[in-house]
Amino acid sequence: MAINNVNANTTAANASVQRQASPETQSRLASNNVPQGDHEPVGAGNSVSISSQASRLSEAESRLSSVNEVNQERVESIRASINEGTFEINAESIAENLLEQDNFF
Repeated sequence: MAINNVNANTTAANASVQRQASPETQSRLASNNVPQGDHEPVGAGNSVSISSQASRLSEAESRLSSVNEVNQERVESIRASINEGTFEINAESIAENLLEQDNFF
């Protein structure tokens, strides 16, 4: 795949279009003075408003970002069980969870 001559190919394609276009269009294409229509420049007089749903989503996102993702009580409980030697590993549960996660991929 040759990418080196992209500009050369584009120039050749433009030249081909210009030969097929009317004299007025050829002149505009040659001078890059293609009319843009009767509209205001981008951003002039435009406004953006956020819906109430978007506002609620933004607020919910802010609240969730401040929530601690780690259940510290659960961590301490597991840590204590490990230290006491009473923590039991449920291999079947681990395998099932791994298989469920595999379905996501």
